[in-house]
Amino acid sequence: MEQAHQYLKGLFQAEKRNIEKMCEAVIPSQMQNLHHFVSESPWEWTPVMDRIGKDLDHLFRKSPERTGLLIDESGWKKAGKRSVGVARQYLGSLGKVDNGQVAVFASLVQGDRVGILNTRLYLPECWTSDHPRCEHAGIPADHIIFRTKPELALEMVRAARKQGIRYQWVGGDGLYGHDSKFRYALDDAGEHYVLDVHEDETVYLEEPHPSIPEKTSNRGRTPTRYRIDVTGITVKAVAHTLTDQGFKTCCFRQGTKGGKWRRVAVVDVYTWNGEEATARQERLIVSTNLDGTDIKYSLTNDRSQRSSWEELLYQQMQRFWVEQSLKDAKSEVGMAEYQVRTWRAWHHHLALTMLALLFMLQQKDRHQAETPLLSCGDIRFILAHTLPQRVVSKDDLLEVITQRHQRRQDDLDRYT
Repeated sequence: MEQAHQYLKGLFQAEKRNIEKMCEAVIPSQMQNLHHFVSESPWEWTPVMDRIGKDLDHLFRKSPERTGLLIDESGWKKAGKRSVGVARQYLGSLGKVDNGQVAVFASLVQGDRVGILNTRLYLPECWTSDHPRCEHAGIPADHIIFRTKPELALEMVRAARKQGIRYQWVGGDGLYGHDSKFRYALDDAGEHYVLDVHEDETVYLEEPHPSIPEKTSNRGRTPTRYRIDVTGITVKAVAHTLTDQGFKTCCFRQGTKGGKWRRVAVVDVYTWNGEEATARQERLIVSTNLDGTDIKYSLTNDRSQRSSWEELLYQQMQRFWVEQSLKDAKSEVGMAEYQVRTWRAWHHHLALTMLALLFMLQQKDRHQAETPLLSCGDIRFILAHTLPQRVVSKDDLLEVITQRHQRRQDDLDRYT
């Protein structure tokens, strides 16, 4: 489809990745056609994302290196109230609550290579409780239901397994690690996970035995909630009980200046979600820099101890590359620069930016031998200067400026 090619070129060529600026850079694109393609055209984005997943899987299967499926969310500031999913919520990119949109992403990670293979737009309750607002934004009826971010993440894990995507573990930050329902669902599905938790996460060093207390008098209600017979402890407190001999020093990554090293300890613990009749055995991973700073905590269901401490540390630290990939998605292909409002348009734009990221990953892989330091920024720079340009003469420049002024005048006439 010609408009798809034009849109992808625009993601690489335009200074700002909105339709107006894309059309000023890409020949022979037209604003009306490109706007219709991304906002109104009925093409399905799910098959595009499925194909991206298969291509990523094929690319990563070439290497025997370990592959993880990592979950992360990313938000970006957006003005107004009409854009789908926009609300006052925590935006990680800003580190605070602001008006914006948040999406949950699933990425395949292998070494320093990352590809985004799926995404879900998070709809806050202020949206899912307002059906007219959702319908106006084009949200399908079966999606007008509140889902937490871990629930969206679980959907994508299940979708990846259904596709036959190969990976060895599921990872995520403290938002996902703290959610016991998410961890237990992964465990029940046979998934191996290494999920970060915050320092105040409660674990148990002895196995709790939940039970419902017997009623001791004729007064009051009959107990219905489980209670446990042991006291919990925070993971931070567990770390404080560890001696230097309890840690191992392991290399978790090779960098340009040699290996990256951390101290790591793994402790058998139990967790209980306050609802189930039994507790679950998990393992707590504690790692720090060599000087004891930058403490990280993760929970894993590696109860059989199949993975070495070095392997668990490697899996814990791979989130770094997902964060870098999301930064590339925003800075190099304009993932957050769109000016669309509807459910369909949002998913169209995200599918195409994911496709652009896949292309760059494939190029880096193809040219690894002769250009090992090739970056996404390099690839965009090359394409921006080698793809055909709309503006190549003074007359072309004058035409672009004239069209800009005409659009501004049309806007002034519309609102006066």
